[in-house]
Amino acid sequence: MSDVVELEGIEVWDFVTRVNPEPENDRPNLMKAIDEIVTGPLDSFHIERMDDGTYWMALSKGENRQLIVVSSATLRAKIVARTEAD
Repeated sequence: MSDVVELEGIEVWDFVTRVNPEPENDRPNLMKAIDEIVTGPLDSFHIERMDDGTYWMALSKGENRQLIVVSSATLRAKIVARTEAD
């Protein structure tokens, strides 16, 4: 079973191996802003477009999920996710 730990002042599950905060983009009542997050082995990765300006992601290991939300800073910006095998 995983445990919640604190890395760089951000609560994460212990399968997260590194997180770099981006405090200049923190906003009240929202998750802490991050520049980078790195994990160890995962059971699943789920990404979903919520609207034109927001993607929701879950990194899962066992019953534990680390949530990530990517959203535009303004309501006028549209974000698009892309992928390729590297």
